[in-house]
Amino acid sequence: MPPGLSSGSRVRVVSPSLGSAWQPGRTLLSTNGCWIVQAAVTHDPKAITVLTPRQVTRLQVSEAVPPPDWWVVPEDAEGWSELLPGVLEEASTPKCRGGDSSTGTM
Repeated sequence: MPPGLSSGSRVRVVSPSLGSAWQPGRTLLSTNGCWIVQAAVTHDPKAITVLTPRQVTRLQVSEAVPPPDWWVVPEDAEGWSELLPGVLEEASTPKCRGGDSSTGTM
């Protein structure tokens, strides 16, 4: 994984399934070794959308220390580092890369 990115990292993502705007989220590693992104489109941590790395077109990790709660509106003032969404897929176990990486528990 790239420096600064771990399970629970605050990120902002763009995904065609969520529209063209940045959405707040966090990265998570499931028990079966698959990386996913939980996005909080309505900024409610109880109403989340689970995305696989293939569903993400842009991914940025927050540089704020400490970062705000993962579900709040992402502000440019936090500072963001752009990552290729493929880094999550590459870091997943091989069984995650070919199919549904949302299986398993967190």
